[in-house]
Amino acid sequence: MVEQIYWIAKCSFSRIDASFEDSTILCDAIGIASHKIEFEDKLSEYCKENFLEVMWVDRIEKVIDLFARYGPVRTISNACKSTGNDRPIILGSFYDKPREQTEELLYTEIELQDIFIDHGNNVWALIDGVNCREIASIVEESKVKAMPLYSTANAEILSGSPWLIKVDLNNKIFSQWIKSLSALQHWGFLFKSSWNLLQLRNHLRKFTMIDIPSKFEVPVYFRFYDPRVFMDLTQILDETKLKKLCNGFLEVYLPISPMLNIPKRKSSHDPINVMADLDEFEGRFISYKPPCFSLEEVTNLTMAFKINNEEYQHLEKLQKPRSGIKLARELRKKYSENITNAQLVYAVNTAPNIGEEYGMKSHKEVTTLVRAIIEIGPDLLKTNSHVKKIISETSRYAWQRERALSKYLDNHIPNINLETDLKPDTVGNWIKDNTEKENNDHIS
Repeated sequence: MVEQIYWIAKCSFSRIDASFEDSTILCDAIGIASHKIEFEDKLSEYCKENFLEVMWVDRIEKVIDLFARYGPVRTISNACKSTGNDRPIILGSFYDKPREQTEELLYTEIELQDIFIDHGNNVWALIDGVNCREIASIVEESKVKAMPLYSTANAEILSGSPWLIKVDLNNKIFSQWIKSLSALQHWGFLFKSSWNLLQLRNHLRKFTMIDIPSKFEVPVYFRFYDPRVFMDLTQILDETKLKKLCNGFLEVYLPISPMLNIPKRKSSHDPINVMADLDEFEGRFISYKPPCFSLEEVTNLTMAFKINNEEYQHLEKLQKPRSGIKLARELRKKYSENITNAQLVYAVNTAPNIGEEYGMKSHKEVTTLVRAIIEIGPDLLKTNSHVKKIISETSRYAWQRERALSKYLDNHIPNINLETDLKPDTVGNWIKDNTEKENNDHIS
């Protein structure tokens, strides 16, 4: 008599029943069979009977081998007992914890060439047409398989449409173009999917405009294809909304830039030095593994997608530091020979607080305040009575005070000299905890 063995595998399926919306299901499969090939055959037959299309099957192993490594898992044992001739395959989520019994890392670093090693034929690009105005001509010239997400005859609107593109590194024109993109261009991102072009476009088009908390109560353009926005969404959306947005995505690859908010939790990545040179970001991506729908959740796919007030506030909080990072990088060119990156970051962090107190909140006003902190010192309101009078004279408009402060700075001899005023014993006046560690540069 042939011995019957319990098998387990991690699987991804796609619904092919016309009554369901396109969906990807990620789950475990448990079955009983005499050998591995028989288990795969039974799994394939089960999927046909239940209108499922197998996308991929991974980590097939004997349940007994799994238990030998990690100990018995009650949910798996119960599923095994439920299998039989009338029920050879059972699908579900049977792990209370990941197999390694540690919290799964959702964010890991990967280089561009490594993205294509195992699944080069399933990699797609979602390109931001606003930040890459040349994309339509690149598509036409390279003849890559692509479609814009917008459907409109308005040429102006279409010129800013995001583009969905099947990545082909053998296509010389497209390959050279995508490799030439700067990290600060925020051109979009790559992702892995087993769906076809039309399936992906139909799905992603649903999110180009959404409802957000607003007094106008009208849909707004939703720039989820901007890598900065997408990374923030992975941190603010609940799991159900993430599953809805990422349906069809098996893995997402976001280009690393100074503006990317990589969360410390569930990440193996070291904090980004926001002041690093651009060549340090070249070819580097963060891989994100989105949650997938289970079998039980497929019927909820028609739910509306809307950013609620709490999520919107969290999103704004994550986005706020970016203007400071941009300003610090711009000012570095002017002051790099006088102060350290850490001191510059401190000035950029401090200026908005002064601006908030005295009503000088515009970008131009904050920029001038940063300049004043750098050229006069962090205690400028205490040490320079003339500057304090300009800033605190609230009877004048903020733009008038900014203009007066800028004029004063133009005629003022900057009080910055790396060899005298910024010796190590005076750095404590600039940097909290008396530290200048460049690798910890960040904007709070």
